[in-house]
Amino acid sequence: MQPLLSAADLTVVNLEPAITTGGTKVAKEFNFRAPPSAIAALLAQGVDVIGMANNHALDDGQTGLAETLAAVGAVGAPVIGVGRDEAQAYRPFVATV
Repeated sequence: MQPLLSAADLTVVNLEPAITTGGTKVAKEFNFRAPPSAIAALLAQGVDVIGMANNHALDDGQTGLAETLAAVGAVGAPVIGVGRDEAQAYRPFVATV
């Protein structure tokens, strides 16, 4: 996928899982979790922006969200739709293409 994703002017993906190795799964039918390496893997494939405003961002509760934000911050990934607070979650991503 790397050649295809890198060739686009702007590649935005929706990442469903919480990026965590901890937290407590909330009671629901499906919970998604991925390791912190998932963020760097997406960037290496040519993804420019990762959207996480979806129904699985809190699958592992507030601990999972905190770990997600730490994983994102560790690699400097541009993520939209989640954050420490409302301002960060709603902050737009702006790019010139």
